[in-house]
Amino acid sequence: FVDKMADDTSLGSLRNCAKVLNEFARKEELTDDILWCRRLQESLEMLTDLLKCEENRTNLPESVFKDASCLLKAVLQYLESCPLDAWSHGVLATTTECFRFLRNSCVTCQANQLRVLNADLVPTTTAIVSLLTKQQELTNGSLEAADLVVQVSSSQMLALRCAVQLLGNLSSGNATSQKVVWQAAYPDVFLSALECPDPTAAGYCCMVIHVCLNDSTMEDLVLDPKGCLLVQTVVNLCERQPDQDWGLLLVTDKFLMSKFFLPNVYRTLPLETRITLLDIISAKIGESEGSSPEDVEEQALPGFVLEFLAAEFHENFHTILSVGENTENLEAVIIMKLLKVLCLGTGQQEKYMELVRMESLLESAVELLRLTTAAGKLGDNIFSHSQRMVPPDSPDEVHPVHGLKRDLIRLLGNMCYQNRSNQDKVRELEGIPLILDHCNIDDHNPYISQWAIFTIRNLCEGNHDNQTVIATLENKGLAENVALNDFGIEVTEDDGKLTVKSASSDK
Repeated sequence: FVDKMADDTSLGSLRNCAKVLNEFARKEELTDDILWCRRLQESLEMLTDLLKCEENRTNLPESVFKDASCLLKAVLQYLESCPLDAWSHGVLATTTECFRFLRNSCVTCQANQLRVLNADLVPTTTAIVSLLTKQQELTNGSLEAADLVVQVSSSQMLALRCAVQLLGNLSSGNATSQKVVWQAAYPDVFLSALECPDPTAAGYCCMVIHVCLNDSTMEDLVLDPKGCLLVQTVVNLCERQPDQDWGLLLVTDKFLMSKFFLPNVYRTLPLETRITLLDIISAKIGESEGSSPEDVEEQALPGFVLEFLAAEFHENFHTILSVGENTENLEAVIIMKLLKVLCLGTGQQEKYMELVRMESLLESAVELLRLTTAAGKLGDNIFSHSQRMVPPDSPDEVHPVHGLKRDLIRLLGNMCYQNRSNQDKVRELEGIPLILDHCNIDDHNPYISQWAIFTIRNLCEGNHDNQTVIATLENKGLAENVALNDFGIEVTEDDGKLTVKSASSDK
């Protein structure tokens, strides 16, 4: 009996709220005084609260959506006719509550989603979103004016958040709604929301795009210059707001999962945006390291992503040779980021075997290692072998090619692991002596000696021909080791045996 009485009370409250909303919607002219009437706002607040219950969402009268459409059209007219600095805090508060109850009405309720569409609320909502993204400017320096701008801007952003959330809930699980929202919001409304000063609203916009993207809309995105701009804006948002989950999910779960994305979009992006995108890809690949076989398919990026990036590396790796002492060379940074992604990918052969089999990638790595080694021997430069015991945060540490030769050797080691074809190819390219030449400490390439030993091990495992190459190398004596000398340690050779002693032991 108590539950039945509660149900009756909820139903009666729904009808009362609907009656109040209808009363205001039937007015011939909705002025700003009427739009922020406290009675209307309280009814909308009650509707929002009531619609948290699934049964109330089912019982909501269809007339409510038509009345809400009338109300929001009046809001739109008000916002369009008033200067930005004259927008009423009360009107914005009412607008927020209207979007809130509509948002709640669409949760797991396709009937209400259809009613929102039939009430023609999507065009009105997207038009309001575009207006709400505008920023106010302080026209005079008084504290009162500043407080008013802050107050209205806060209300403005709150209304924007709720409007975008409505679009998201409307689109969730409903292909028809997704199509309508995409057609109404792509690309300009999405762009304005992504570029708004409120990161939360921008994140909600990423959620809407995530819900609406499918094979058809992805094609719109990648083939349209404004679509590429939208991608750039999303990636830049991820860089500015690294904790923005919806932005990252949009990039990793939607953009990168499309085989059309990188070939059509990557080269249109500014260099800075490419760097951020490569950082996101590195983080995504790193997440799946050590994951269980059941999670591999869910977490891993498609192989075509890394194969595209390997082709980019192959095509552009020569550009890094012209870096010189320029620590802000973005093209060199991109080559290093590409190399990092490829090292991570080739380290997970069970997921990216096609990448490991790319002969052009192997050839590029050996060739770049050869060229940078030769360049380093021409004089004291960033590619030269260094044993100066460089302190942390020195200029060398922040140089874009810091660690280049180490990562090239790491890449070769990964690709040669239990892969006879790649082992033989490195030998044919005369890469074995080249790798052996990097078994000393090098401050420009931390841990390079360890990676060189790892790579030699992988080259020789099960490969007698490679073992023979190393066995027949001629002993040319000790290499100079400045780092050990600086510490007062001397290494000598006597009848093939190495002796380590203090340089001052004779004194």
